[in-house]
Amino acid sequence: MKKVTSIALLLCLLVSLLAGCGGTGGTGGGGTGTPDSSGTSVPSEPDGELPTLRVAVMPLITSLPVKYVMENKLDEARGFRIEPLMFSTGAPMNEALGAGLWDISTIGVVSLAFLGLLHLVGDIVEHPVSGGVLVGDLLEASDGIALYARADSPIAQVSGANPDYPELLGDADTVRGASFILDIGTIKHLNELKYLEALGLDDTAVSTINMDTSQGYQAFLAGEGDIVGLMPPFSFMAVDNGWVNVGGLKQLGIPVVDMMIANAASLADEETSALIVKFLDAVYEANEALNNDPEMTKALLAQYYTENASEVDEENIAQDVGRVHFLTKDDMRQRQNGEFLKVMADFMHGTGKVEDSKLPLFETNITDQYLAQVLEP
Repeated sequence: MKKVTSIALLLCLLVSLLAGCGGTGGTGGGGTGTPDSSGTSVPSEPDGELPTLRVAVMPLITSLPVKYVMENKLDEARGFRIEPLMFSTGAPMNEALGAGLWDISTIGVVSLAFLGLLHLVGDIVEHPVSGGVLVGDLLEASDGIALYARADSPIAQVSGANPDYPELLGDADTVRGASFILDIGTIKHLNELKYLEALGLDDTAVSTINMDTSQGYQAFLAGEGDIVGLMPPFSFMAVDNGWVNVGGLKQLGIPVVDMMIANAASLADEETSALIVKFLDAVYEANEALNNDPEMTKALLAQYYTENASEVDEENIAQDVGRVHFLTKDDMRQRQNGEFLKVMADFMHGTGKVEDSKLPLFETNITDQYLAQVLEP
């Protein structure tokens, strides 16, 4: 089985780092988008009433604050309207940024795949260059992303290999030569690399089969692979199947922070950047409401999943809501915006997956300029 090399991962993470992206923020009217065959929503005809902000979303809890904003018309109360563009996965969202099709996005637990979007160099207003800019942290997740083995796997029988991570299962001997099923360039890939590092291994000691979460789950269910990387709701289903968590991000001490990434070209447009500030303000208001009423949040998430043809299971919905803290204005006043992105970049740099010359970009492409306006007393 072909091993995944450092070059392959580097290309996956940084391919769009060198790509140019066109377009500016949209400020015309607009309704909701309708999906096309690629999994991307196509904007509907403008209504001409309020300026619109094109917001890229996915059918995940990450985008639930946007759903709340729209349901409660927090956008209209601030003088604009959200035009949601639904993407089934991160790949078409990435391509859409390259075409200048959205102004801001809510990036979920696959956020590592978007490191390649951050290729802005220089001042975003005076020297606009297309790309993605992290403008605000969105939520923290305490659990849910993990590596799973079957209960009878030798890997699941070994514990204590690294006293710094006492909850990990497996050791160098049992994991060496194993086949991992997960999607390369995502947060689950980071999970794999960190797990291997904790056991004194690197990715040359194993093979990695590149599949998205749904395909990977089905393949593992059919008997393929030794370890599978999963995220909710599939990680909840894994437990129901009797599979064993051998090392998740929680067990490795890595918090998961989802983010809001803006199109640099949109930020360079004065009118659209003003809408992005209003959007941030609305989202943080939504986040506080979602934290304060878990029952409402669970009902809204079930509705959101149903609208986007996702399976709704009350127990999984409760688990998904229970593992998430939506970040509020008070939270943002007490934390360093974008710190999680820097942690990921530093780790990938340490493993040789991010070149020395690219590392400074992960500082350059994080800005508090717009968040600061929202957090003003």
